[in-house]
Amino acid sequence: MIKREQATLNRQQGNVLTIVATAIVISKDGITLKLDEIKPEQDSQKVNIETNTANIEAITNIVKRLTFLEQEMAESKNPNQLLVSTLLSDYELKHLRKLASDEPFISEKQRPFEQELRHLRALGFIENLPNKTISSMPETGNLKDYLKITEQGREYLKKREQAELEDNNCFDHAIESHT
Repeated sequence: MIKREQATLNRQQGNVLTIVATAIVISKDGITLKLDEIKPEQDSQKVNIETNTANIEAITNIVKRLTFLEQEMAESKNPNQLLVSTLLSDYELKHLRKLASDEPFISEKQRPFEQELRHLRALGFIENLPNKTISSMPETGNLKDYLKITEQGREYLKKREQAELEDNNCFDHAIESHT
């Protein structure tokens, strides 16, 4: 009979420990904290930190690019044309043009790609679709399911095309005058 009671007691203690281990509650001064809720909160904060870090990097790159652009504009004969033609990297321009097209934009998520998208978004050339973020994009997929080009982005593309036409016309005129 004693053995049976000890076994029951051990089982009861084991059950209590199991219950305590799965739902530990710490209470101090009326504040209750459930440890099983900490992990999801940590994961959420980690994603927020990564997103904020990426946004800071994108803004830092914009500031560097703008500083360089200011120097170039000070030395340029046609600062407006220079501004339009050098504001975006070749990759960013390619992304913007693909978002402006009617075709799907199948992409592979990589850190430089995300930074380029954040730069385009910071300039107001693209925007997130409702309830979508750059951070939440899958590793591969159609970018147009997450982002869209803005009217400002379309206007930039028009100005860029005009600047390229003017460059080509100036180049053609220079060649003609030397022949």
